[in-house]
Amino acid sequence: DVPVDVVAELAVPFPLRVISDLLGIPEDDWPRFFEWSEAAIPGATDWPEERIAELMGEMVSYLLSTAAARRAEPRDDVISLLATVEVDGETLDDTELAMFLVQLLVAGNETTRNALSGGLVAFAERPEQWARLRAEPALVDSAVEEVLRWTTPVVYFMRTTTREIVVGDVLLPPDTPVVLHYLAANRDEAEFGPTAAAFDIARTPNHHVAFGSGPHFCLGAALARIELRAMLDALARRVATIEPAGPVERSMSLVIAGVRSAPLVLTTP
Repeated sequence: DVPVDVVAELAVPFPLRVISDLLGIPEDDWPRFFEWSEAAIPGATDWPEERIAELMGEMVSYLLSTAAARRAEPRDDVISLLATVEVDGETLDDTELAMFLVQLLVAGNETTRNALSGGLVAFAERPEQWARLRAEPALVDSAVEEVLRWTTPVVYFMRTTTREIVVGDVLLPPDTPVVLHYLAANRDEAEFGPTAAAFDIARTPNHHVAFGSGPHFCLGAALARIELRAMLDALARRVATIEPAGPVERSMSLVIAGVRSAPLVLTTP
C-alpha cells in the first residue's frame, strides 16, 4: 500500500523490454533505450539540444551496428529481418534501416507506456470503473479500447490532401497541409454522444482513432493492444483499488500525450 510511481516502475520498463526482445537487442539495456526514446520525441524533455543530438546519434549508431552484425549472422528477430530482406533484388540502405529501426524502438514503447500510465491515472480518478473491471473481467477488451480513446497517446499528425475534399463545410484543395487532431476526434460528441467526456470501460461501439486510420494505421496496434490487455488483466486480478497519491506530471510535448510521473497507491486484497 506504499505509493509508487507507475510510470517509472511499470509503464516505462514493460513495453521497452517487449520491443527489445522483438528487435533482438538486450532487454536489460532498457534504461538506455528509454533515454533514446525520450530524446526522439519533440518537447518530451527539457534537455539541451546538444544532449538530444548526442543521444539520437548514439541510438542510430547502435541500431546500425546491430543491423550490420545481423547481416553477417542473422537471428530470429526483427532487426535481422530488416537487415537482410530483399525486394526486387534490393536491400535497405543505412538511411532506410535507421528510419525503420528508430521508429520501431521509439514508437514501440513510447505510446504504449503513455496509454498504460494515463489509463491507470484514469482508473485511480474513477474508482468505480476499476471496481467494475475487477467484477467483470470480460470487459478487459473494451477497457483497453477505452484507455486508448481516453489517453490518445499520439495527439496529432500532419498530412497533405491529395485531392479536393470537403471536411464539414470547408473546401480543401489538393496539396493542402492539414492537422489530424486525434485527441479532439476521440472526444467528438458527434461520434461518441453525450458521454464523450466520460471514461467508460464498457463503451460500445468505440470507433476511436488512437491508431490513426487507412493506409497510415499504426503498425504496432496489435502489439499495443496485447500489452495493455495483459497488464490490465494481471493488475485487475491482483490489485483491489488504485488511488491517487500525488500530482500527475505530464509531458510538455505537443505531439505525444505523455505522462512523466504518476504516483499511485495500488492496494492488494
